[in-house]
Amino acid sequence: MARYPFHLHLLGHSPDSLLSDNVARDTYFRCYVIHGTHDVLETENVAFNATGNCFYVEDGVEENNTVSHNLAAYVKPIGKPAAGGGQDGEIVREDVNAGGLGSGQRKQPADATAAGFYFSNTYNIIVGNVASGGWSGFGFPGLPAPIGVFKTDKTFEPLSRPLGKFYGNTAHSSGAYWGDAGCVYIGGDLKYDGTTLKYNSGREFRNSRMEPQPGFQRWEGTQVWMRFENTLMYACNKGLLHWGDRVEVVRAEFHDCARSVTLFGEAWLGNAIVNGVSGNEDIGMSDIHHDGFQFYDISVKSIITNTEFRNYEKSTCRYATLPGQTDWRQNDIVCSWNVSGGAGIAGHNNIIWSGLYHSDQFKPQQISAVNNIKYTNVPKSQYVSFKVAENGASRFFNFIDFDGSATGEGRPTIVGSNQEWWHVCDDCRLEPTWNVWLCPKQPAGFPEREVAHIEVLTPDITVTNGGIQKPGSCLPKGADKAGDWSACDVGYVALWGHGPDHGDELRSSPITSNAGITGITGSGWFMALDGGAPKRVTLNPSQVPNGVKLRFAMTYPKGTTFTVTGKHVWNSALDLTYDLATDLADLWANPNTKYFFDGTNFFMMLRKHFKIDDTGRHERSNTWVYDVDTVWTITVEASCTANGKGFCAVTHKVPAWGDGCPVTAVPATLVPTAIPTDTPTLVPTDVPTSVPTMVPTSVPTNVPTNIPTDV
Repeated sequence: MARYPFHLHLLGHSPDSLLSDNVARDTYFRCYVIHGTHDVLETENVAFNATGNCFYVEDGVEENNTVSHNLAAYVKPIGKPAAGGGQDGEIVREDVNAGGLGSGQRKQPADATAAGFYFSNTYNIIVGNVASGGWSGFGFPGLPAPIGVFKTDKTFEPLSRPLGKFYGNTAHSSGAYWGDAGCVYIGGDLKYDGTTLKYNSGREFRNSRMEPQPGFQRWEGTQVWMRFENTLMYACNKGLLHWGDRVEVVRAEFHDCARSVTLFGEAWLGNAIVNGVSGNEDIGMSDIHHDGFQFYDISVKSIITNTEFRNYEKSTCRYATLPGQTDWRQNDIVCSWNVSGGAGIAGHNNIIWSGLYHSDQFKPQQISAVNNIKYTNVPKSQYVSFKVAENGASRFFNFIDFDGSATGEGRPTIVGSNQEWWHVCDDCRLEPTWNVWLCPKQPAGFPEREVAHIEVLTPDITVTNGGIQKPGSCLPKGADKAGDWSACDVGYVALWGHGPDHGDELRSSPITSNAGITGITGSGWFMALDGGAPKRVTLNPSQVPNGVKLRFAMTYPKGTTFTVTGKHVWNSALDLTYDLATDLADLWANPNTKYFFDGTNFFMMLRKHFKIDDTGRHERSNTWVYDVDTVWTITVEASCTANGKGFCAVTHKVPAWGDGCPVTAVPATLVPTAIPTDTPTLVPTDVPTSVPTMVPTSVPTNVPTNIPTDV
């Protein structure tokens, strides 16, 4: 340790320090190291054939440094590169008795994910650099506290620091060691486990904030977005992967990447070019499948705007499995799993929009939205990949195409799964190419449609997302070969005005013991549980936008009376008891304080307390997704006689229509041909020759600046 080609060692604030015009090659350990030092300029240096993290910001306290116009190429991890299954990555520990050079042992465990540029603190200026190879090109691990000689400072939290500036950088040919690795990788967790370092290479969140005002806690600082601007990525597994709460990727280019980006938290990809297959056969990326963007299945708010997708033609898979493999999940290069079991449905090869369809535990809310999308050399079959699976992630798959450019509809459109539940009116149509429903978001003469999400909890039957079912309730089915991990179906949710009582088929979707229902507003929602009418049920309108009419109904025995209460999580002054309305008209006129029972069905307008600010949303470029919260719950207690499982015997009856539908339905054959012709702003081809003005002007006063005496 501490023996590097170039080492700025414990200089404190050193604005006159310059490290420039150097070459480090064939290094045994690192390249250019900034340690306990702030405000320096490290520019126009080259490193080639390096071992371990190369351009290296060491202990997590180093800030306000400018790293610009440098090249790091052919960077190799120390020892076995970190891999692991799923999103968990792999835990790597410090080798306490690390041997000499070439021993393969790691004193710093993050060298298992060696990057061309490694930043243990993001509050630095990173401009115009190029990373070629490495576990990742640019690595940003999360440090909950400083390490090394600054490890005694427990008041400073590097992983919460904002990103100073990331502009005009390039990364290519990395991310191949692990399925979720990227050319730019914001993830991993480095901290002490006792007296030695432990590194988890996988999914670890960060919550970037500005320094709070004196006297406030760190978590009370202003939330900020990590912004990656004018970035070029090519020949990557993932172009950019960000495990965190807030991120913006703006004016980026991606070429020949297995997937452009994976973004968590409140995320925005804007003004980008995503080129699936460039035609360059020399880079070894032509035989893998290419994802444009994969929507997540819960809570992650994704907005993609002003983006062009190029060259996503359907390919013929060269391999179904590799030797000795029988399951497509074992093979990262397989490109044709059957998404629906039906003819004419696009396989998962070179697809623009897809989702996660493997889980019932986590169900999508309205968390995905796109706007002003352009396709070049992309057949319609490759726009959307949807997989039919017996779980909530598949049944409630959805996204909003704000202008109709992503679907080719030419008007704001809601995209929902293949379930009839998404067939709210006859102006919706099932798109056979993708096996999903497309519904106009703004029906003529009727309120604008939204996608809403609620949770319905009944004792011992349904549990909230991530909960654990009680023994003897509904046991999971297990996993089949496609990974469709499902809980038991416990009933269904249906649209009002349809079903045998109304002369046609139910427009419904099964619901399971994992709570969560997502659907389109504008019709009523009717819930029927297999056990009957629940004697007690809790309704959580966790994502019902303010002003939206979400009519909800359940069947109960004649003569049932109800006690209906609303409760705020922390403000008891808002708690209330709902009154019985005289009729439906009275209920619709007083939706905030009343419910109604007509002798057959219990009715409510599901929404939060009218004094709760419900306008929060994540918005970019006139495109948005609404916040999800659980501050307001409605509990319904019924007087009916229940069986031992808490249900009253009923025959379910779907109510008549809610808001109604447009009189003139759109013909099912209507597919507008006009797609917006405006092209996203291209990434400038020249990297700025001067370093942008540094964002931070001073290092927070609690950043350690004193040189430890026990070095």
